Amino acid sequence: MRRILAVLAAAALLAGCAGGATPTSPAGSAGSTASSTGLTSIGAGLQGQAGLAATVFASRIRQVSAFAFDRQGRLWVATAAYTDSGADGVWLVAAAGSTPVEVISGLHTALGLVWLDDALYVASASGVVAYSGLAGATFAAHRTVVDLSAAGGEVNELVLGPDGRLHLGVSAPCDHCVPTSADTAAVLSFLPDGSDLRVDTSGIRAPVGLAYYPGTSDLFASVNQRDDLGDATPGDWLV
Repeated sequence: MRRILAVLAAAALLAGCAGGATPTSPAGSAGSTASSTGLTSIGAGLQGQAGLAATVFASRIRQVSAFAFDRQGRLWVATAAYTDSGADGVWLVAAAGSTPVEVISGLHTALGLVWLDDALYVASASGVVAYSGLAGATFAAHRTVVDLSAAGGEVNELVLGPDGRLHLGVSAPCDHCVPTSADTAAVLSFLPDGSDLRVDTSGIRAPVGLAYYPGTSDLFASVNQRDDLGDATPGDWLV
């Protein structure tokens, strides 16, 4: 599950789109001839629609899993290894081309980041923690907002909804079982102080990526399906 998200996030980190720019070809490519998918080389080893250009925004961050921008326009990046060893973290990229600085370390599968007011909310294996009092590259304080350690499901992406609530995807705790906890295989929501935790949508095996359609209350989720069927594994969903 996490591998799919990490690959997509890494691609997003590399892609900086400039409308109307002339597409460039990565070194060693065969040029910018459109493929059968209608995509063409747009730079940085990526393909996209003609008219886009991609450049490397930051490098040397392994296993990228989530992004968030703060009020100053700085990029914050979470990491999540495929196998959890407690070595994940959150990195700050002050500007394009800047050397990333690790600000939070020792996390377990950090898959969600949201800046809200002056606090950075981080979703990881046990739930959601808010970090505050940033001074330089250090947070002065942190607090547990939602503890989901007992639920057992993978804690995924975190987004702020137009209703002012934080929305969180939580996977089923196993590959193909019927979950016994209402807080898994679901999209949860809660107030920024952690109160009024509720299940907004259930029966979703693994809601990994979340995004609101701009200007609406329509929430989209990418759903990873079971992993154990080889070539018969069903395709993932966008719901």
